[in-house]
Amino acid sequence: MFRTWDGTQIPNWIDDAFDAALKKFLDCGGTLAERASGVSPTGVTVYIEQSIFDVYVNNSRFGTAAGVYIPDAAEIHVVNFYYSQSRGVVALASDYLKYEFENYIAFQVGIQAEDSNGDRPTKNWPCDAPPR
Repeated sequence: MFRTWDGTQIPNWIDDAFDAALKKFLDCGGTLAERASGVSPTGVTVYIEQSIFDVYVNNSRFGTAAGVYIPDAAEIHVVNFYYSQSRGVVALASDYLKYEFENYIAFQVGIQAEDSNGDRPTKNWPCDAPPR
């Protein structure tokens, strides 16, 4: 499937991604949903990068990424377009934004967003996620 990239849709992608990420938390119900309902998208700045980018942790190069949430800076960075030859997958910023907004909300509510491999730590995440 071929998809075109239309930069004029970025504001909609950001809004839709935050709403979808928040819904995932609200669907859990209980105290997690209650804490998530207080998270605002205005607490984070979103950057759309032109290509995959280096990520630094404590001034050391951590690796290359197509998307990342940086808690200390309150920033989400996602690549605008990415083709993975090894996976044969095409992804746009809209594909990465939801995942990084989930990381943002997880950090705000105090649960673990990713394990050491960058995967969700539990099968029913975020509903059964361990605290961070």
